[in-house]
Amino acid sequence: IALAIEYDAASFFRGKVPEQTALGVLKRGNAVCEGYADLFSRMCSAAGLTARTVAGFARGYGSLATGREDPERQNHAWNAVRIGGGWYLVDATWDSGFLENGAFTRRYSTAFFLLKPEWMIYTHLPSESRYQLLERTIGPAEFADLPFLRGEFFDTVTSGFESLGKTLSVDALYSMRLGVVPGSVHQAMLYDAGSGAFAQYAFTDLDGGACTLFLAPPRGKYLLILFSNKGGILTQIAEFGVVSSLKEGIPAPFVFETF
Repeated sequence: IALAIEYDAASFFRGKVPEQTALGVLKRGNAVCEGYADLFSRMCSAAGLTARTVAGFARGYGSLATGREDPERQNHAWNAVRIGGGWYLVDATWDSGFLENGAFTRRYSTAFFLLKPEWMIYTHLPSESRYQLLERTIGPAEFADLPFLRGEFFDTVTSGFESLGKTLSVDALYSMRLGVVPGSVHQAMLYDAGSGAFAQYAFTDLDGGACTLFLAPPRGKYLLILFSNKGGILTQIAEFGVVSSLKEGIPAPFVFETF
């Protein structure tokens, strides 16, 4: 589905979405999230699997870690599927590509295919808490404080994120050490939350199976975006809000070669 169906960006931005039944999606070859989810459920049924369409809030197009969220609002649809006696979560829409500058860019992935429930919860909050598939479910307020960690984050980062919140407070040189999959390259980009201007006050240091992020911007509010680089493809994996109380920042060094 993620390979064959294109996201219907034109209808989404126009605010007039055609019917999203599985048959309609197959005829047109495009869909919004509801259509992706319905087609997935129907195909699972044809294969003898039990699947459900899950409605809720997701941190998708237009979401920023520095922006306000309303997790009680329904803005997305995805799936839960029962395989081998267990329930798993799938978002075929997000695995088909992404929206950027008002258009759909196809980029197939498996970042949200059978993603662990304890990882899916960083971006998806079902309206029905049972579809969180967690031993301890969370509410909208707790979800709003979670960092914005995409499915791709868990393909490359293995530890060090468990206690992080949505916003990082900086009152001295801040460092975050993450366990990472060897061979992956990680980058950090910092932007002024108001103007969007690039701020040269964040950098990463790679050491085998670890990546340490250093952060020391001057007083203000910022948006921090983490990227992974695999095979030359740069992928956004996480976002954080940053609030700094430093009088003077510590600029990141310019590195011209690998040391």
